[in-house]
Amino acid sequence: MTDFSSENASHLQLLIDGVAKGDPAATEALIERSVDRLRALAHRQLCGFPSVRRWEQTDDVLQGASRRLLRALASVHPPTVRDFFNLCSELIRRELIDLQRHHFGPQGTARHYVTPPPDEYDDDNLRNGAADFTSPRATAVDAALERAEIHARVAELPEELIEVVNLLWYQELTQDEAAAALGMSKKSVGRRWREAKVMLHRLLTTPHA
Repeated sequence: MTDFSSENASHLQLLIDGVAKGDPAATEALIERSVDRLRALAHRQLCGFPSVRRWEQTDDVLQGASRRLLRALASVHPPTVRDFFNLCSELIRRELIDLQRHHFGPQGTARHYVTPPPDEYDDDNLRNGAADFTSPRATAVDAALERAEIHARVAELPEELIEVVNLLWYQELTQDEAAAALGMSKKSVGRRWREAKVMLHRLLTTPHA
């Protein structure tokens, strides 16, 4: 659970303000102070990439995402703690997508591995996207790549829907917790969540231009 009103969040906000003012020490301190939360985010998102989880550990994902965060904070200055963790969610997601492509791309080790990756998805099959992944072992790699597509397409949603996806799916907040974090009603959060799933389904079933 993310407590946006805690003493820790207040301290993080001071560090975020320091980053915006160009204080390099604030950037280091912000990442160091956030490492436990970043590790939790990395672990949760890694669970949505079971094929990557076969080859990478949480700390591997955390290390790659932290490097991305350091680079990003040189030019991007999230104004609030909420914006900061939304940025972290996005960067961890990008790291996992790149790892998926690395392991299952044309030269990837996993593409030539004998056994198929694990298949552990839930939440109304959202994590499986719109495709049918009941095919035999021969197409396991293609299925893994298609499943990763949904994570890449999240970035195409409107910003207000991405934030809801980050909180409910990747950060695993309840709708009540997300509503409190966003300062809106639970009903509004539920509506945005449904809209996000409809749009993702449409994106996954529409061929690229």
